[in-house]
Amino acid sequence: MAGQAGCLNVTGRQVATEMDIDIDDLKLTIEGEFNQAAFAGNVDGRTGLQDIEVWMTVDAEADEDTIEEWAEHVEARCPVSANIKNETSVELAIDRVRRRLTAVFVEAA
Repeated sequence: MAGQAGCLNVTGRQVATEMDIDIDDLKLTIEGEFNQAAFAGNVDGRTGLQDIEVWMTVDAEADEDTIEEWAEHVEARCPVSANIKNETSVELAIDRVRRRLTAVFVEAA
């Protein structure tokens, strides 16, 4: 959820710049629930977050209609939100690090 908050923050500020809106303050609150038992491996099931809710509190010199338009653009353009809302293929590849043991021999005096 921190990744989504960061992305919404960056996207919000980018869109504000493009729309010539001066944002004095932007706060994001994100909540979501997930299956803790599945995450812990105790039961089968989906571990991903479900029913994510986002609240954006914006302090800006703009009228209500402009802020609504800004919010619509932010929601539409945030890449992380797009990945969450739409099916996204993810492939995990693992490179194994092999460690070599080095022995140090010290001659006894």
